[in-house]
Amino acid sequence: MADGIAGGLFFAVGDISTKLATQGGIRLLFVIPLICGYLLGTSLLQIGYQSGAALTVAGLATLLTNAVPIAAGTVVLGEHLPSGGLGVVRALAFAAVTIGAILLARPEPAKPRAKSDAPQSLPQPATL
Repeated sequence: MADGIAGGLFFAVGDISTKLATQGGIRLLFVIPLICGYLLGTSLLQIGYQSGAALTVAGLATLLTNAVPIAAGTVVLGEHLPSGGLGVVRALAFAAVTIGAILLARPEPAKPRAKSDAPQSLPQPATL
């Protein structure tokens, strides 16, 4: 689970850095955190997938990868929501992404194993 959170945050760093680096000038230096963010985010996401909790990792990473840059655009970079219907649609889309990712991130409840699911011993080979 921590791999999904960290991976999502690093992807968010990459996304925000991309926005800044493409504005040119001194902001071109944001290429460094851009590369590091995507590299570390990808690595942590793959580690999380290999741990066996792929849906939880994907849900958390998706939430943070999408929600943090959107919030940062408004709060840090001073981007305003459009007025009227377009602003409402954008706010609803943000809420949908956030809710969907939270639902994906919920861990599945552990299912008790039935006795028939227990591993059976393998038959021993016949000796001559």
